[in-house]
Amino acid sequence: MFTVFLKINNINNSRFVINVPKVLEKRSVYRNFTKRVVGEVIGKQLNNLNNIHYDFSFKMKKIITRENKLLLEKEISQMIKDLQISQNQNHDQKNHS
Repeated sequence: MFTVFLKINNINNSRFVINVPKVLEKRSVYRNFTKRVVGEVIGKQLNNLNNIHYDFSFKMKKIITRENKLLLEKEISQMIKDLQISQNQNHDQKNHS
């Protein structure tokens, strides 16, 4: 559904950009709906990150509809969980060094 690029930033909050190419959908109503839904889902999930702040760039590969919104939520939730696991592993490695 999307490609994400991320980088740890040094400011006190995470930031994100959502890119919905016009090639996916000519009508701006559907592109803007996609941006709003992705923004809502990300906003809910950002609280789960443990004091490490990222810059996210999402490039959408599909237009989000009401029907596939749950799939998007699952994918983003899984991505955040993977980031948490990665954070914990890096933190553990630094403490053992």
